[in-house]
Amino acid sequence: MLSLVTLLEEGKQVQVMSSPVQGVLRTPAQNRFYHKCLQLLSIHTGMSSADLNIEVKGDLLSDPDYNIDQMSVEEFSAFLEQVIQYADEHFDCQLY
Repeated sequence: MLSLVTLLEEGKQVQVMSSPVQGVLRTPAQNRFYHKCLQLLSIHTGMSSADLNIEVKGDLLSDPDYNIDQMSVEEFSAFLEQVIQYADEHFDCQLY
């Protein structure tokens, strides 16, 4: 079975699904997906992943200092959807 990271590296389209479980902190797979998105954006833009992390959170979250590590699976799924849209609109980079 191919991992999400492998699929992204091969340029395959990947659909992010939200979980019906509420209140459970984001999953390791969601975390890997987010950091792979930042890595791909870094390659596309030339910006560092750390700078992109700051920019994305600053533009998408009402409180840029909010700790996304404390997001539930459901909240983080919604955030990932926003990240994908943000990448497309601001950097012309399709992450889906």
